[in-house]
Amino acid sequence: MLRRSFFTLAATAALFSACSGDIEDSLSGGRQNRPGDLGDGVGFVDPPAPFPQDDPSCPSAAAVVSASDGWQSVDASQPAFGSLEFEVMARPEAANIDALVAVGAQDIADFSDGAIKVRFADDGLIDVRDGSGYDRDVAVAYEPGVWYTIFISVDISTRTYDVEVGPCGKPRQELITGAAFESEASESDRLTTWAAWSSQSAKLDVAIPAWVTSGSCAPATCESLGLECGAPGDGCGGNLSCGGCGSGQACASGGVCLDVSTPPPPPPPGEDPSEPADSCPMSTPLSSACVCGGSAYSAGFCCEEGFSFSPCTTKARYVRPGGGGARDGSDWANALNGLPSELERDTVYWLGAGSYGSYTFDDAASGQLGITLRKATAQTYGSSIGWNAGYGSGQAVFGPLRFDGSRYTLDGGEPNGFRTVGQMGTEAAVQVDGSQIVLRHVEINGGLQKSNGKQTAGGCNGSNIYGDYVVFDRCEVHNIADDGLGIYSSDHVKVLRSKIHDLDGCGTDGGCGPCYNGHSDGLELSDISDIELIGNMVYDVRSNAAIFMDNWSDTKIRNLVAYNNVFYTPDTGFAVYLHRLDGAEFHNNVIWGKTQGSRYGGLAMGQDITGLEMTNNIILNINYSHMGASHDPIQHRLDYNLFGMIDAGEYPANSHDLVGDPQFAGIPMSSDAGEHKGSNLTLEDFRSSASQVIDTGIIPAGIPAYDIVGEARPQGDAWDRGPFEALR
Repeated sequence: MLRRSFFTLAATAALFSACSGDIEDSLSGGRQNRPGDLGDGVGFVDPPAPFPQDDPSCPSAAAVVSASDGWQSVDASQPAFGSLEFEVMARPEAANIDALVAVGAQDIADFSDGAIKVRFADDGLIDVRDGSGYDRDVAVAYEPGVWYTIFISVDISTRTYDVEVGPCGKPRQELITGAAFESEASESDRLTTWAAWSSQSAKLDVAIPAWVTSGSCAPATCESLGLECGAPGDGCGGNLSCGGCGSGQACASGGVCLDVSTPPPPPPPGEDPSEPADSCPMSTPLSSACVCGGSAYSAGFCCEEGFSFSPCTTKARYVRPGGGGARDGSDWANALNGLPSELERDTVYWLGAGSYGSYTFDDAASGQLGITLRKATAQTYGSSIGWNAGYGSGQAVFGPLRFDGSRYTLDGGEPNGFRTVGQMGTEAAVQVDGSQIVLRHVEINGGLQKSNGKQTAGGCNGSNIYGDYVVFDRCEVHNIADDGLGIYSSDHVKVLRSKIHDLDGCGTDGGCGPCYNGHSDGLELSDISDIELIGNMVYDVRSNAAIFMDNWSDTKIRNLVAYNNVFYTPDTGFAVYLHRLDGAEFHNNVIWGKTQGSRYGGLAMGQDITGLEMTNNIILNINYSHMGASHDPIQHRLDYNLFGMIDAGEYPANSHDLVGDPQFAGIPMSSDAGEHKGSNLTLEDFRSSASQVIDTGIIPAGIPAYDIVGEARPQGDAWDRGPFEALR
């Protein structure tokens, strides 16, 4: 479920006039260390229009913001650099209200977004955020229904501030001096926003803000950014000139000079060139018979994306529905009758075509030894004893699968060799709670069936992933009621060369079925780190987005790399939502949907995004305001992208960004839904022929020099933008 966007209002510089009152100050005690921010369940409310006040002591006061049960965030009239004086009037509606006024460097949606806070605490006193807690030098009581003057003097360079407060018409009292900015607030050279918050339905009214700043933006330098080359933004609206590179070199993203004098080597035999070769850096020492990479399955499975760690083995068991002979699994003639309830470690299970039912993988660990299930194919099937070509023809079909144990590999051997089907009452067709799990060539079918608009069969998600070191490689996830892949509280997850599509958006919202809300996301991400999205195609999502990041908690997504992907959702407001993201690279992707003016249909940028780098992408458009964010040129390093259109109020294009129609082979730049494709899509629909795409990109540092179908980059003088490299 999406949070609503923030209300913004340019702050006025007018000072309020003097007012009278007879509230007595209560001044006693010393500085007190108190707990941190209080209250849960932050929400959003629409602010009312300014309304006249009936408080006779302050006839000039009129609330411009009223906060209740959540935040109201307001853009200042101009950024503050160096120092800031912020004077505002605030009126708590109730006693012991627990409400505050905050100042920050971004739209304020949470306590960590506000660097400065003055709080009407639930003990009836006013206090101030000082680093990791709330403090005060004197005790100042407040009463409900009374306007209070708050004067904040800020030294941005030292990240400290002083606060004076007093009831309207009384001299202000020095509440605290030298308070430190919120310890969890992000570092910034500016302050841009103020906000009001209340934990209750009772309001905190704020009136007549005066925002007075001195100092100016200090532009970054090539040295301070650590750049060798390029022309990045300086953080103050200008561009730097960091120079070029020498002969045989090219300037890559991140301002690094890379050697391009020799073409990249060809991919290893049997390997997809868009993914680096396998390695087993931590495995048991391997015998000479073990083959890492390639298709030498009969030699064992020592090398599964670097973390299966099973030594080479020729130990195998053969499985087919009904079994045969002695049913001991020694060969096809004596195949096991289905998978046994307990599997042996360091063993390859060869499966013939047929139905196997649901299964839970929960075998006890044995050091680093793994278990592999391999679908037999016409070309690769292990033992020839008792082999029948029918065993390799068709899929091995399962009901819902659950991984409670660790170190398993399921390899279909060929596209969709394995198939798993969701069932009503289950959260996912594949539930991954264990770690070091590899799924390759697996079809994940949600099993969704509907009658008269109601779900009658199938589970909710394609897969829920809670384990670490998990790989989905060349899988197809489709026919899903809710989300394709939900990745939660995990680290080191790879989704490679997979298709996620046909997500129906069927759930409790609208009464379609039992799945929670039914807001379908191709990839729903929360509280994860070290995730790679490479060479995927996410499309035909009918409700929410191809990628959606957690907006329901205060966790972050860290260290995400996405390149050579297609994210296409013309049925949704945006194709991709980014939010609470720390450290991410997006290169050579398509982020596209139906044209909905210059601000909707493409990429939505939300709160708390740091360390983002985006180059060589083809993006319909970009929107910050929908989720109450704004462009930060230091933290959001976007350049060398092709946009279908740009709204300058949302994003000021960088020097190498281009705007125009990418001229996709099968996808229009259109606002007409009927002209967009749904389920009948191929990668070739997204091959671009526009001159603005070809030879206009930059080399992203650390990204393999191949496109989405394995063609080497560059084919001409420079990388192309988007996932394809045009053949010359």
